[in-house]
Amino acid sequence: MEHKIKSVLLVAVLLTSAVAGVAVATDDGNVTGVSDTVEQSDNESDWSDGDSDSGGNEDNSTDSETGDDTKTGEDCADEEMKASITFDKQSSDGESVTVQEVTLKEKGYIVIYNQDGNVVGQSEHLEAGTHEDVDVMLNQKYCEDTKLKAVLYADSNGDDDSDWSDGDSDSGDDSDDSDMPAINGDKVVSDWACICIE
Repeated sequence: MEHKIKSVLLVAVLLTSAVAGVAVATDDGNVTGVSDTVEQSDNESDWSDGDSDSGGNEDNSTDSETGDDTKTGEDCADEEMKASITFDKQSSDGESVTVQEVTLKEKGYIVIYNQDGNVVGQSEHLEAGTHEDVDVMLNQKYCEDTKLKAVLYADSNGDDDSDWSDGDSDSGDDSDDSDMPAINGDKVVSDWACICIE
């Protein structure tokens, strides 16, 4: 009976000293001393309990706590690509301009307008995706600084032709089959830029 009490006391001492230090026991079960407090190094596992489901998560943190954006199941669906255009202030020889970046959900092209709303240039057809530094030739040479607008059009009728849907079309075609400007929400995808003539 005395041996069982000693064993229970030994277990209790070991458990209570696990944080504060390390208990040292002899062969007969007597505790001879407790060492100084053991400090945990920064690189040791910091388990909060023994119920970790991963067995390897050193800081016992969840994906949301670590900022891990890993998605599973239904969350794996790709977000819909948004059309966008970046047309920044730039220097130009007056014969062409550069659209710094454009993203298309479907194939299309860029149309350049002057401040009066007239078409003054158009890019080549672009495949869906993101394109950088797209050069657009102008149909007239500018000798003075000006401001131009780049509008992204989707080749919605699939004929690979430039069928603008407004009155500035070179063909004058305003039919329902005309290509339409790309839209995000209720806004046409476009951007203005100051063009500084060199």
